[in-house]
Amino acid sequence: MDFDIAANLIEGKYTNKRTQGHYSRYLNTFASFVNENQLVESPFHCKGRKYSVGNWRNSTSEEARKLRHEKLLDREEVESFASAFYNATQPQDQLVTSIMALLACAPSRICEVFRSLNEIYVQRKERGKVVHSMRWRPAKGGREGLKVIPEAMIDVFWKAHDQIKEHTAEARKMALWYEQNRTQLYLPPGLEYLRENPEEIRPIKYFEEIAWKHPKTSISSWFIKEEVVMEKRGKGKLSRYCTSFAAIEKALLQLLPTYFPYTDKTQRLKFSDALIVMPLNFFMTYPSKVMIQKTSIEMVALRFTGTKEYKSVFARL
Repeated sequence: MDFDIAANLIEGKYTNKRTQGHYSRYLNTFASFVNENQLVESPFHCKGRKYSVGNWRNSTSEEARKLRHEKLLDREEVESFASAFYNATQPQDQLVTSIMALLACAPSRICEVFRSLNEIYVQRKERGKVVHSMRWRPAKGGREGLKVIPEAMIDVFWKAHDQIKEHTAEARKMALWYEQNRTQLYLPPGLEYLRENPEEIRPIKYFEEIAWKHPKTSISSWFIKEEVVMEKRGKGKLSRYCTSFAAIEKALLQLLPTYFPYTDKTQRLKFSDALIVMPLNFFMTYPSKVMIQKTSIEMVALRFTGTKEYKSVFARL
């Protein structure tokens, strides 16, 4: 028995040789496990197709140099990014382009932006000169330190910094609230009245301001989706769904991120101290007023690549 069919599927789905090699190794591992434990009558045979293109990152060969050069942005791509950064008006676009602008100020991994502290800027003096830096927390076990911001990039840094702070401020308030009031739902100014008489049953329309939903989505559908306990009162055309604030609070508190108050299981960074923290549903136009979410690389990437639902930031700007 061989894996030709699986290997052909890999080649058909992925054109990049490194990606093909990555998935083909899973086939080899699986075949070895099955054969060693004698789980099949006839052993699996991996023909070992070669997908690797070598260590192009460190190699000094001409082929590796060409591969590295192909991955660099050309002038048009660099200018399109700069244009998107300066012309973005939607909060979602401003946030993702600002994240990438920080990486342009001090090149590093995007995951390290998500590990950054809210107070990221550091000013110090070296040999009588002011040095602008970012406080950096490296991934992969690196030592924490400072990354210098080139003088030519300081205006870019401050624009990105201020836009990130603007669009994460409310979510940071939510995070701090939940750290101090784990069993109570956060309510922004103007909605505190909803907490009065929490057990009282009211028509669900009364609580509509809590929902983060598309205007065309009914409030009852949204409450069903979020597993809020409701009851139907009245008869015929006068019947309506009702619930209590206590029921809403109980359901929505289940949406707190897995490792809250920390951003991940390493427990090194709290949401309230993080540079990047955002309301739940932030990238879907109708962000939550009461709940936060963990940011992922995929969320940022989709704003640049676009989906069937919305165009990329480059296509719109």
